[in-house]
Amino acid sequence: MIKKIFLIGTFTFITAIILFIFLDKKAAYLETLTFEPIDHKVEYINADTSLQFLTIEDEDEYTIEWNISSQLNQKAYLRKDISFLFEDGRLTEVLSKWDKNKQEMNIRKVINGEDSGHFQAVSFHHSEIHYPNDEIKSRLTISCDDLYVIDSPLAPIQSFKVPSNEKELEGKRILDYIVEQQLAYIWKDMLGEYNIVADNYMAFPLTSICNYKESPLPNMNEDQTTFVIHKIGESIYKEYFSGIQNEHNLGIKPVGSTVPLILLSNNNDHFIIMFQTLKGEKVQHMVTLPF
Repeated sequence: MIKKIFLIGTFTFITAIILFIFLDKKAAYLETLTFEPIDHKVEYINADTSLQFLTIEDEDEYTIEWNISSQLNQKAYLRKDISFLFEDGRLTEVLSKWDKNKQEMNIRKVINGEDSGHFQAVSFHHSEIHYPNDEIKSRLTISCDDLYVIDSPLAPIQSFKVPSNEKELEGKRILDYIVEQQLAYIWKDMLGEYNIVADNYMAFPLTSICNYKESPLPNMNEDQTTFVIHKIGESIYKEYFSGIQNEHNLGIKPVGSTVPLILLSNNNDHFIIMFQTLKGEKVQHMVTLPF
């Protein structure tokens, strides 16, 4: 009996060690994603993010379906899709999945909501391609979607992406005004904190990055825009998704933080990402560009 207990204990201990090593390697591996050089030989056949209103649970609560999908034109050594969901200018959830030797990725989640809100999802679809002689390249693309939900005590809950009548237009206008005012106040305070001259930059929130999926950034060609989006994706992954570093070098979960603001310098030699955490801590990250 004692021998049997000893064998079971030994097996459990060895299994725990193996799992620890595997998980530790997996965590370390995920922290070292390669974002460049860009592999122009591979392309995304499709990349999509969607938010769909599902059901009304009661007078104030409802559910939304959040889907992320992407397909490469070949298998990649590593595929990783990350999606950020913002509600009224604040990060509410993060959805991610990674896999090896895959061509296609699909992620789905149903989330609960209550009251009026503007939901915006931004996804980064990343692929790492390995070649002989330890050559590693990557390819990244983006996709976005948004959804307005208007909950009025005088009418049933409404949802839309583009307003189709006066009530929806007014609901959108009110939500946009409130969120824009809140974010503008925070961003203005941060610009002053870091002595950044706004006129020296072209600024846009992360939720608007898909505007540059098909059209180039100002004063940039298509290849330069692709490179900058790759660098933004890398920065968001390291400085936002993986945990925010404060003065004590502790990884703070990004949920509750504001939508990151992207500041691209007018001469295109660097960009800055800045945001405020849930507790009000200000964060900025600068990346130099080779243009």
